[in-house]
Amino acid sequence: MLALDGLRLERQSFWIMEYLYNILTPRTRVELIVRSPGGPPRRVEVLSRVKEYLARVDLSDPRHQHILEDRDWRARRRYAHQFVQVGDSVHLWRMPAFVYGDDRNIRDLIKRARQGHTLILDLRGNSGGAVRTQLQLLSRLFDREVEVATIRRRGKTETLRAKPEKDAFLGPSVSPRSRILRRTRLSPSPRREA
Repeated sequence: MLALDGLRLERQSFWIMEYLYNILTPRTRVELIVRSPGGPPRRVEVLSRVKEYLARVDLSDPRHQHILEDRDWRARRRYAHQFVQVGDSVHLWRMPAFVYGDDRNIRDLIKRARQGHTLILDLRGNSGGAVRTQLQLLSRLFDREVEVATIRRRGKTETLRAKPEKDAFLGPSVSPRSRILRRTRLSPSPRREA
């Protein structure tokens, strides 16, 4: 995406556009200028939905209390972990975001996962989040140090590594030669052969 309603998108001014479109003047139609890789720029019209919210909140009004409680419930649900046991030995863990300070949740869910044989970690739709939380999760999924990312800043390079924790989940993993691993690019190498 190159422009939104004729305004060029730049990292430095993105917050202004977000404030303009989300707070000041929400619009039901926007015009984008987009370009596919190797293609020419083209105009696209996008329709959006605008929801009205309360301009003022009166905490003594039960309707306003209900609206605020509903918003809070939806926000908590959006970032809540979902952990389900499937059969005797498989655990499915859906993690919608890497929330800062979620170490205790991750530790508890890994402890539960160790009771089974296989862990399926569903990160589809994960919105990202705190790097510290990502490192915490990875440190509990590998029995060795794993290089996660390389950050390059002005003349300085830093490598982020997840160091193994003693209570890591060391269940079976997918071999790098499998079609599933190559198609989804899950991990750089397995912990052990299944």
